[in-house]
Amino acid sequence: MVDEPFLVLFCGGMGGSEIEDALAAALRECALDTLEEALATGAFAGAVVVVDRQAADALDGRLPPGVRLDVDRQGETFHFGRRLSEVVTKYELQRPVYIGCGLPLLRGDELAAVASALACSDLAVVSNNYFSADLVGFVPGRVVRDIALPDNDRILPRLFAQQGGLMNQSLPRTIANQFDIDTPCDLAILAYAGGAGPRLSAVLAGMKIDTESLAKAAWLFTDSEAEVLVAGRI
Repeated sequence: MVDEPFLVLFCGGMGGSEIEDALAAALRECALDTLEEALATGAFAGAVVVVDRQAADALDGRLPPGVRLDVDRQGETFHFGRRLSEVVTKYELQRPVYIGCGLPLLRGDELAAVASALACSDLAVVSNNYFSADLVGFVPGRVVRDIALPDNDRILPRLFAQQGGLMNQSLPRTIANQFDIDTPCDLAILAYAGGAGPRLSAVLAGMKIDTESLAKAAWLFTDSEAEVLVAGRI
């Protein structure tokens, strides 16, 4: 059994078209930046990266020492909840910290804060967003055997609190723990505003994304007399 906080990073499920392949490549670099940030803190006993075959091939030989790849079984339909439960059980993780691969602004101090909160508790769930999570640490790990986990990460904190009896400890909201990469537009925002880790920043520079329209729009948010309509997926 691994009693110390242990990182479980999911990476994959993207690709098929030119823009999807580009987004997948960016997410893999973001995953590597996140791993480096987390492990440099010394707050985690180790890490495992849960991947599909495409991501496994792309990340092979690039992971920090000691980090394992856990590859989806070929031909099996992916289900997030089942995979998370399987990995937590397989590696006997008592204090797993799940994270997606798309939190480019998150740094080691916030990741270490999650690990610290778990290390000081025996019955807790810590997340970046109680209502729509991308980062969830919990203890005890065996709670995954008692709850039917969903096919998404968003409602994990609520399930663990409401059905598993864990005490909710949501992180204070920051830009770093709330901004995640869901769409190509998010890459454009990063290319314009900066702040990504070194690997992802290098990929963005190579994409040569046109941010001129985005820059013009951004100025409106600093104009107290401007009226701005925000529509679509926000």
